[in-house]
Amino acid sequence: VRAGMILEAIPFFQQAAEAAQHIYANEDAAAAFRRGIDLLVKRQQAGGVDGATMNATAARLHDGLGDVYARIGKHSLARAAFRAALAELTAQEQVRRSDLLRRIGDSHYVQHSYDQALASYRESEQSLTVALAEDDQALRQAQIQLQLSLMRLFYGRANDAELASALERIGPVVNARGTQAERARYLEGVALHCMRQVRYAIDKKTLAAQQAALSAWQETDDQSEIANNQFTLGFCYLWRRELNAAEEQIHLALTRAEAIGQARVRMLCLTYLAVLHRFRQDVGTTSEFAEQSLEISTRSGAPYYLGMAKANLAWVAGRRNDLAEAESLSHAALELM
Repeated sequence: VRAGMILEAIPFFQQAAEAAQHIYANEDAAAAFRRGIDLLVKRQQAGGVDGATMNATAARLHDGLGDVYARIGKHSLARAAFRAALAELTAQEQVRRSDLLRRIGDSHYVQHSYDQALASYRESEQSLTVALAEDDQALRQAQIQLQLSLMRLFYGRANDAELASALERIGPVVNARGTQAERARYLEGVALHCMRQVRYAIDKKTLAAQQAALSAWQETDDQSEIANNQFTLGFCYLWRRELNAAEEQIHLALTRAEAIGQARVRMLCLTYLAVLHRFRQDVGTTSEFAEQSLEISTRSGAPYYLGMAKANLAWVAGRRNDLAEAESLSHAALELM
């Protein structure tokens, strides 16, 4: 792009990136966002442009890039992009600041880095406290979304009392003011709480709760969350030992996750398909899924699921009478979990 055309070219790269992002062409989207950012830096270095406009554009580009990286499991890069977006915000953009901090926390959450997630959520909460004077729809939605992220964190940390309290606190607000996606997230939280209550001995009430969460997500266009909740429904069937139903739902989730490049859901599906085939005593298929889950959990920087992959492979080694390998993998798994 010639120097004189840089300013005009940036919006085209931004539009191309957002269009690719919308259809889950993740690599194309990331490349276009990065190209837009590179051009923006060059134009800023040349001077003679409105700083506020450039900052707003930079924030949007970095924000979009972070979303793409989060989807494909590049969480360190996602957080770096979100922080770059934060650096471009004005002091008045506290709601947007809160949203970016919450998504940084969400990125830590999916890697089971719960302390870092909580720290980011608390920063997000502080920004909303500063923004209280704004009192508009965006602020109310940001408050709801933060509470829903905290709800999920309490589940991850097995803090049942905090999870129950969060559900009780946020439920009336979501029902009164929430979007369809927020209502679906709340129902997902209800299902997760049910799982904790029954210690994963999934009863009909818990199964129905997860079916309701999936149905609610299916009324949105969020393919990532539909895939995630299809997986969770399969997860519920798995622990009921309804293996055919579990396999059907997890494969549906896996197909959707692969179509949109959703790395986390793909990792979950591969992990628990290995477990499912262990229940069937199918050594070969367990090994296949465990090897795939080993690869993606390593690439995604997810030590817990890396540990599960090694545990599944330890079972495979034991069934093949390779006891030394089974012991080695079992110790490696324990160190990661």
